[in-house]
Amino acid sequence: MNWRLVIKLLLFTIVHLALSFGARHLFATSGTVTVFWPAIGWAIAATLAGGYTYAIAAVVSTGLFAIIAPGKGIIELILAVAAGLEILIARSVILRLAKIDIAFANAGEYLKGTSKKWA
Repeated sequence: MNWRLVIKLLLFTIVHLALSFGARHLFATSGTVTVFWPAIGWAIAATLAGGYTYAIAAVVSTGLFAIIAPGKGIIELILAVAAGLEILIARSVILRLAKIDIAFANAGEYLKGTSKKWA
């Protein structure tokens, strides 16, 4: 068993849960998951840096948050797990977009609108 990875995942989960509870009290008006959810940003960053293992840990952590957090019941669980699944998708989308090279041969002219192609 890789104890370093286990410790990293435990630390990740602790920080993720702390961000989830903090955001719930600081940013959520109704006490549920909102559009601004710092834990998702933390999880996406960890997933990009450390791989899909952190994405799976984020799904588990969001499920734990929904179970631990009192209040909204099943809707909280659905929203939290949906947020966790976004992280699974986000890594592949971000890495795919990173491979796209957006460049124009005549970028200056394109921005000015003076290129012969665009006239």
